Amino acid sequence: MNVIGTLALALRPGDAVIDGGANIGLVLLFAAGKVGPRGSVDSFDPMPTVFERLGRHTLINSLAQIRLHSAGLSDAPGELELRLPGEGNQVSATFSTLPGRYGGVFKSMGRIPIVRGDDQIDLNDTGLSRSSLILKGSNSRLCVGCSGRSNVAIR
Repeated sequence: MNVIGTLALALRPGDAVIDGGANIGLVLLFAAGKVGPRGSVDSFDPMPTVFERLGRHTLINSLAQIRLHSAGLSDAPGELELRLPGEGNQVSATFSTLPGRYGGVFKSMGRIPIVRGDDQIDLNDTGLSRSSLILKGSNSRLCVGCSGRSNVAIR
């Protein structure tokens, strides 16, 4: 799926976006440009080294509509083990079962905080016209944890 192309068609100024698994911010920065200063982008990434880069990219671009959250998203708060599949991987972390192609090889990043999106985002923010949920991966529990906000889901 062409995520950027889909967002270009779906997002409007003033929209609210939830970016689950933001990585270094490609989708985040594009979405922030589309929703503009009247909109908002809540970005979640649990990987400490990636989150640091995400913060730098947000700062460099002076985008006040972005709110960063150093946590994973799910349907219930808690902690989960974060794994880097394969060898030499620095950014593609997962809480999910590893695909067979990695042969069970992974590096544990330890237990990472997990939050519900609905608990982190102001659901009564009347300045926002509508919201979109951007998910990368296949965990439907992310949708349940952001059920109060989302009307568009991209997988």
